[in-house]
Amino acid sequence: MFTMFMGETKNFMGETKNFMRETRQEMGAMKDHVKVIERQMSQLANIVGSQHKQGQLPSNTELNPKEQCKVIKLRSGTTYDEPKMPGEDELEHASMEEEKV
Repeated sequence: MFTMFMGETKNFMGETKNFMRETRQEMGAMKDHVKVIERQMSQLANIVGSQHKQGQLPSNTELNPKEQCKVIKLRSGTTYDEPKMPGEDELEHASMEEEKV
């Protein structure tokens, strides 16, 4: 009975060694893949960094999906009145003179 137990233990240890060897090989392959991914990420970061100037917004901004929405309301409840376009003052002045006449 003891010899049978020893035989099974040797078989189990042999299987464990094979499993550990295969696991080491797979981990080595994964390590190589991670190095490749790190290199690719570094290259991508360099490309993106060279295209974007620090302190400026990217040139490919998203368009407003709701083109008719032009109101800005702050958390405090105040609203933002957009600046008048050049020439709007003259138009308002002319329309006020027409109303007076």
